[in-house]
This record gives sequence, structure tokens and C-alpha cells, in this order.
Amino acid sequence: MEDEWQRFERWLADRLRALPEDEPLVLDAGPAGLVQFAGGGAAVHQETSAPPDADRAALLAALGWSAPDVAGHLPLPHAVWGAPPPRRSWWRGGGAEPTSLAPDEARAAAALSVRTLREALGVQRPHHLTIGP
Repeated sequence: MEDEWQRFERWLADRLRALPEDEPLVLDAGPAGLVQFAGGGAAVHQETSAPPDADRAALLAALGWSAPDVAGHLPLPHAVWGAPPPRRSWWRGGGAEPTSLAPDEARAAAALSVRTLREALGVQRPHHLTIGP
């Protein structure tokens, strides 16, 4: 199963580097939550949502996500995603500033996403995700 996640992480880093500008990428874990990206080209915005739960919130913070109520966070426009996120979104990076997509940053964004999916959202295998725009 580890090889499966490693392959998925490499695929995700490559996909993020090739993400067209303003095209969303959503990794949907159903009721458990999601990880989503928007941007493309040289930078990407990254957010995750999960059911409100103190343990999960502590885990998301420990993984490096910023809480939804942090001052200065400008959530991504719902038009980018096509619909409002189902829950308040945690975010990574400088709020409204996107994460750079140099190869190292793309790999780091993919690694954080995989850890979030596995540890915070409880996704057992990548094929349990719905992946789409």
C-alpha cells in the first residue's frame, strides 16, 4: 500500500506542476473532507476541509495547515471551485498568496496532501478518492 501512496504523491506533484492557471484540482474523500488546489503555472493555492473536531484540528495544525479563522486568510473564490466548500477551509501558504510550484515546493505540497488525506481524513488508499476539477 505504501508504494501506491508513493506513486500517487509523485503523480500529484507532477499534476500540480502542469495544472493550468485557474483550473481547480479536488481530491475528494467524501464525508471525511477534501484537499483542493487552484492556480497553476508558477503557483497554486492549497486548501483542505474536514469535519470540525478538536483532535483533527490539532492534527491539521501539526501538519502545517493554517486554521480557517486566522486573520488575513482570503478563502479562494467559490467560483474557482464551482461550489462553496462543504466546510470552512484550512489553508497552506500565505493566505491569498499562492504556494510556489518550483519542483521542491510541488513535491512538498503533494507530500502534505498525502499526509493530510491519510492521517487527518483517514483515506486508506488513493483509489478511494474522487479526483476532479
